[in-house]
Amino acid sequence: MTKEGGQVPANGEPARTRAMRGKRNVITHTLPPELLEKIDRRAGELGIPRAAFINMALSKALESGV
Repeated sequence: MTKEGGQVPANGEPARTRAMRGKRNVITHTLPPELLEKIDRRAGELGIPRAAFINMALSKALESGV
């Protein structure tokens, strides 16, 4: 762990985090194109932004014990 409490990757360099917006951390995550298309389609059907859909899906997965 770093002195700030973050995890240190195997290469010994501290993990990079991006700027915080309000009480949220900005992260970078890679998705297969097919999955991103499904996410965008469903978010559009619900009338919500992609990020909101991903946050909702992750929250539901964690609540259900996945």
